[in-house]
Amino acid sequence: MPDPKNQLGRAFKVNADAVGEPGNRRFRLLVEAEHGSACLWLEKEQLFQLATAIQRLLSTADLSGSDTPSAMTQRTGDQSFEFQVGQLMINDESRGPILQLQANDQEESDSRIPTIGTLIDLGQLKALAEEALNVCAAGRPRCPLCGVPMGPEGHQCVKTNGYHKDLVDDLPGL
Repeated sequence: MPDPKNQLGRAFKVNADAVGEPGNRRFRLLVEAEHGSACLWLEKEQLFQLATAIQRLLSTADLSGSDTPSAMTQRTGDQSFEFQVGQLMINDESRGPILQLQANDQEESDSRIPTIGTLIDLGQLKALAEEALNVCAAGRPRCPLCGVPMGPEGHQCVKTNGYHKDLVDDLPGL
């Protein structure tokens, strides 16, 4: 995997977040790292897939050797990035408990070279996966019958064969 165009260095914080009301939210990863910061805008499905990929990776990883970036308390660079993510990657090429999270800008013409990269330890990845799953689950409740997100006004569930309580009440003789 090629090195990213912009290396943010070791991450201090990596958080998953959603902005807006359920049903109209935008999702993002916020990265604070050694050489700068990034706000990476994602689709909900991208965030969910990242979390499940991290969980699969961690199920085979040894978390006991995970080191934390507690010694790094200050940022030494001022790079700042904000873009819509086209592709996310986790590079686990022989760094031990430290992996590289890489992201491509959706607007970038050459998607083979990541736009940014940051180094994240296994403990941070585990916390990110848990937080991302919680952010994804905190949206609109899902219909217990069909699984479609329900708005505050409810929805007309296909599993009820098109019947809706309001419609049934209006039918004569019922």
